Amino acid sequence: MISPVTQRSKGQLAPGGTFCPERGGWLPRYGRRFWLAYAANFLTCVATNTLVRYADFVHQLGGTAWHLGWIVGIGTLGSLCGRFILGRAIDQQGAKTIWIGSLLVFAASCFAHLGIHSPSGPAIYFWRLAFSLAIAGIFAASTTFISQRAAPARMAELIGMLGTSGFLGVIAGTQLGDWIVVGWGKVEAIFWVGGVLALGAAGFAWAATAGTSHQTRPLHVPTWRVLKSFAHPSFLVLGTAMGLGLGLPPVFLPAMASTLGIERVGLFFAVYAPVAVLTRFWTRRTFARTDLRVLGATSMVLLAIGHWTFIFVRAEWMLVIPGFIFGVAHAVLYPSIVALGATRFPSRYRGLGTSLMMAAFDVGVVLGAPFASTVLTAAAQLGLPPYPSMFLCVGVILCLLTIIGRATAPPPRQHFRGGNGRMTSFEGGKEALSSTFPREIIQAGTLKPRQSAAESRLTKAQPTRIG
Repeated sequence: MISPVTQRSKGQLAPGGTFCPERGGWLPRYGRRFWLAYAANFLTCVATNTLVRYADFVHQLGGTAWHLGWIVGIGTLGSLCGRFILGRAIDQQGAKTIWIGSLLVFAASCFAHLGIHSPSGPAIYFWRLAFSLAIAGIFAASTTFISQRAAPARMAELIGMLGTSGFLGVIAGTQLGDWIVVGWGKVEAIFWVGGVLALGAAGFAWAATAGTSHQTRPLHVPTWRVLKSFAHPSFLVLGTAMGLGLGLPPVFLPAMASTLGIERVGLFFAVYAPVAVLTRFWTRRTFARTDLRVLGATSMVLLAIGHWTFIFVRAEWMLVIPGFIFGVAHAVLYPSIVALGATRFPSRYRGLGTSLMMAAFDVGVVLGAPFASTVLTAAAQLGLPPYPSMFLCVGVILCLLTIIGRATAPPPRQHFRGGNGRMTSFEGGKEALSSTFPREIIQAGTLKPRQSAAESRLTKAQPTRIG
């Protein structure tokens, strides 16, 4: 009798690591490569959060909020459109090449900003676009590199633990940026620091990927065909909802606080980041033991509750409550949703799958700001409290999208080991097993790896097996 290979199945997990036949056997849980990748991600996040003072640079050049909006908006839109190209590039050339290359482009864009003297010339738009594309490539490639070295059941765990470097980078980077701009008084120095940190991150990324190889694959299959075969709308809905819910507080919280006479909002983020790090650590084993669809839906509802708690904020100390809830929700939500969408793609297309989920997150961020602004304007015209109305509506939208995504979400892919030690996967439970494989093969216990229907359609045009 063949049973799914899960965390509790014999031979799947052991104190030493994870059994992953596609990657050559047992993989260490958190080995040298993981921690080198962790260091690279931490330095990258410190660099990107040091550059949150980018608005000060634009204002120093004589720019206004109008210039800043267009510069950042074009960069964000460009990175969103470029994610699909980056995803295919990762699958074709390997995560190592795109990861290190993107870090070098990031450093180059930082140093190039030192020669910009106008807020309206083409140079600032070009290098901001390069900057945004580089960030998209860095995080997509690093996430893909880590995910490809783990069994699917533990992908969410490793994504979550790698993501803790981002929370630590937020704490260190924002403080460093404030000290450079406010304490030192040299706005342009943020680009020197960002460029040097990116070069340091490239060194760690090179060390993490040293000795790994990637077979360059010709692009026989069009991107749209891969997306049609493996992407599922329900996970894209959840990814967009996640971007909407997590992207609004950094933008609108300071403005809301000013209407309440609250001068500082740092307490919210001071609670948010440490709680998220601790939650990721405490729940790291939960991702492999619990249905990710349940974790994603639960944490999304918790995120909606976090938005509703803003309605009752009247003093600075009360920001602790939404900060705590957001930290817990973010810690569980992001790796669950990204893993749900990315693991539907075979390993050879994992870069595209990861980039697709990050693109869905970006869509939520991009659409969230104008939606929130519309609600604020409409509430003011109707005589309703603007910000409480906004957070109430956002929470309701998150709950509705969660219901839609959870109701239409397909069953997770089940992974089976055949008699030859190779892994194969398909969707569903016993019924899917009996309809996918001949009864005599199942009863004999000699299940051989076979492609899923989606994989079979894609391999008609190429001689090699996907995955």
